[in-house]
Amino acid sequence: KQFTVGQLLATTGLIKTQRRLAVTTPTATIGIRGTDWEVSVGDSGETLVSVFSGEVAVSNDLGEVSVGPNEQATVRDGMAPSKTVLTNARDRVQWVSAVRLDVDKYPDLAQMPGAQGLRDALATQRINEARDATESMLLQARQSTASTPAGAWLMAADFGLLAGDMALVNQRLGEGQSRFPDDDRFVAYQGRAALLRGDMAGARAIVDAARQKFPASAELGLVEGELGRVEGNGDAAVASFGAASQKLPNDFRPWQGLGATLAEQEDFDPARAALIRAVELAPKFAAPLADLGAMETRAQRLTQAKAAIDQSLELAPDDYVAWTSRGILLLTQGQPEAALQALLKAGLLEPRYAKAQIYTAIAWYQTGREDAALAALERAKKSDPNDPLPYFYEAQIHRDNLNPMAAIHAAREAMARFGYLKSLGPIATDRQGNANLGAAYALFGLEAWAQRVAQQSQHPFFAGSYLFSAERTSDAFVKNSSLIQGYLTDPTMFGASPQRSKLIGAPGGYAAVDVGYRQSDAFSVVTPSVIANGYGSVPIPVAGFVQYEAPQIRSGKVEFNATAPSLITALGFKPVTNVGVFLYRDEFKPVIENIALDTDGDRITGTVVRTDVGVQWQLNPKTAFWWRAGQASDDTAVVSNVKTQSRAYRRDENDTGVRLTAMRDSGEWTLGVEKERSNK
Repeated sequence: KQFTVGQLLATTGLIKTQRRLAVTTPTATIGIRGTDWEVSVGDSGETLVSVFSGEVAVSNDLGEVSVGPNEQATVRDGMAPSKTVLTNARDRVQWVSAVRLDVDKYPDLAQMPGAQGLRDALATQRINEARDATESMLLQARQSTASTPAGAWLMAADFGLLAGDMALVNQRLGEGQSRFPDDDRFVAYQGRAALLRGDMAGARAIVDAARQKFPASAELGLVEGELGRVEGNGDAAVASFGAASQKLPNDFRPWQGLGATLAEQEDFDPARAALIRAVELAPKFAAPLADLGAMETRAQRLTQAKAAIDQSLELAPDDYVAWTSRGILLLTQGQPEAALQALLKAGLLEPRYAKAQIYTAIAWYQTGREDAALAALERAKKSDPNDPLPYFYEAQIHRDNLNPMAAIHAAREAMARFGYLKSLGPIATDRQGNANLGAAYALFGLEAWAQRVAQQSQHPFFAGSYLFSAERTSDAFVKNSSLIQGYLTDPTMFGASPQRSKLIGAPGGYAAVDVGYRQSDAFSVVTPSVIANGYGSVPIPVAGFVQYEAPQIRSGKVEFNATAPSLITALGFKPVTNVGVFLYRDEFKPVIENIALDTDGDRITGTVVRTDVGVQWQLNPKTAFWWRAGQASDDTAVVSNVKTQSRAYRRDENDTGVRLTAMRDSGEWTLGVEKERSNK
């Protein structure tokens, strides 16, 4: 690629030698090997290359340097490339979408005579003009020629954030705080700036210290809410945003934070109410609409999700949250290629948005690029070191690719961060529960370790916990109980891919036909089988599964013939977000000919049928109500082929049960009642 003047910020996946990417400027050639990088070329041709992660090679005819994370190379005409270490290369990232310039969010500034001029300049994207006008206000204040409100310094800090100039941000906030020491917005914005540059410890220290002076500050509450989300403490975040929304009922920010946090916990009804309130308060802002679209996608209300996301992108085509939401929506609709384009845009706008990187990895994986998927997960880990979700997906990818040691390492890292998990909802499992972290150990044959890890990561509302356990027990009662609990928890797992995981629920259909043959001196068996399953997301999430087997046994030395056809059918669907329904039916109809039982030529026929139906009602993310009912019948007859003689056996069973499960600080609580009746 030829790049002559200007600035280029890009994120690339792992670039192998045969697919080498190079960027050429007037003074240098830059070889890209998979990284987050920025190239700036001045009018004179001087080239600056900043690397945020990964590696690039910068060269010209006079030399070459390798530039790694937090390093910068400078190339001037007639000189070899030189390299320096940056104090914080991430500060150079432009926060194009993390900052929204709005005069009216500072009421004191909005009332100034020049406020309308600022509004007009921002509305027509004359950013430099608006910034210069704001700086002019500050200059007048320094010269004591005018009374300038605190909002002017806050606005100037916003311009600094937009440009990625953290030194300017700190300077403007510090200057404003010295002039307005009793204005809690300055210290709150300092905490927010620390969060934006990824300094969680610094943000926490700023907020904790400021609470001593401003114990009731709603602005600090907003930063505390964001910290809670980043630190994996969703309950604390909800409390902080909730308190701030009571103090600032007409400010969209606490409502947006509250709704986004509740959506991460899959508490959709109150999340929807909070986000709709945020949209009503700020109808011209894209961010609340983008979060609303993301929430509706997770809630499987795809029509509403698309409407909100489209509207947010109309308002702000550069909003990285909106592009991320669109990418997730497209993945949910089974369009990984289109999703990848949207997610890559989000990653360019905000390279450190962990959610975008996670779903970029999923899109890469669904399109067959395991290397790019793993590279995206690495970026997600660096962006949010406490989040276990990237490690969950990494373990599944390595398990799919039969790499047990890497899968075990990823599973171990996920377990170390399990306490920070927001929700297991985004993780799709299959009928064997292979999304469970124990599956990595099972792949290596470490069954004892696998079961121990599965027990440590057990979650009452994660189907993978029950299905993985069912695969590892020989007790029929325990196995069936675990299977039923798995079906109740996620009825759509019937449609999961039987081989390669899609990592999240995505539409697809699968079929397999097989014929098995086994022979011995006593008998031979031919077993044809057909298995088909699939998942769809429109108009509601629905999954189906069918398995038919028809073994045919022919006698050898033993005088008998038999057929044993069986049919399993299953259907799972979610009519609304918090309700799941499953139906499962298993039919077995064996016929055995010419067997010596009562006489020398008896014929045994049987019909064994089991039908189960269940409903889960998720009252909230920590409480669920289950109901299930089952009916079984066994009808067997023995008829002699050599004389008039027969006998029959029939057994009917009916059972039902209800259960209420609640997760509380004191532990997991379960209350259930079951009833069974049997007739012979």
